[in-house]
Amino acid sequence: MLVVVLFYILCILLVLLILFRLLENKKAKQICRVLDRLLVDIALRGIVENYDRRHNKNKKNVVDETEYQVHNEPERLQNMIITLQKEKKALNEALEQCEQAKEVLSNEKEELIETNEFFASSIEDLQNTIKTLSFEQNTKIVNKIPSKTNEKKEQAKESYLYAEPDATGTILRKISPKETKYSLFRLEVLNEQVCKFYVLNNTATPMYINNRSISLLACQIVEVAPNPTKFEIVEAGTAVKNNNNWIVMEPAKIKIL
Repeated sequence: MLVVVLFYILCILLVLLILFRLLENKKAKQICRVLDRLLVDIALRGIVENYDRRHNKNKKNVVDETEYQVHNEPERLQNMIITLQKEKKALNEALEQCEQAKEVLSNEKEELIETNEFFASSIEDLQNTIKTLSFEQNTKIVNKIPSKTNEKKEQAKESYLYAEPDATGTILRKISPKETKYSLFRLEVLNEQVCKFYVLNNTATPMYINNRSISLLACQIVEVAPNPTKFEIVEAGTAVKNNNNWIVMEPAKIKIL
């Protein structure tokens, strides 16, 4: 309302100022100067009043916000206190659980120590018992254990086969698990398909030496001595099983001495 009144006063002064300026009169000029100052004063007052009004409004907003914060601060602090109390309770429960777990582990540790002591004493008793066994008792126990060496020897014997020569030198014939009077080769079976074969020395050796051009075709003779009487193996031959026949793949290398 005050702004409207000032606006109307300002308009009236402006009209009077214009009228007095049109008059060529010293008093009129003096009145114009007074009116100019009055207009400036009124304008400045309006500006200051407008500024004060706005400033007071902002100040009021700040005050209101501060009062709101002050009013709500106790509630906020109360919520923080409640939250901290809940966290404290949770931490106390966790600490109690840790104490219980610690007690359980301590009991288990004691049980393990007792068990260890028991086993230690048992081991000591067993050691003393073993020391008190006589040499004869130990010998009897050892003798009851099957000899793996003997088993290997028996298996090795079982893996040997015996054969006679073939006139073509390509096949080992008359395969037998036992050595016969005319056996010339001993077969060492490596697997179901392959074997190594060696030349034997027995009662039939002189006969095979004399007929070596026919009987020793499965062998490569690297040396022949004057008046030979025996075979000496340089390198075993190799044979492969085909159906029921052992086919010579590599001849055995021998010396006839």
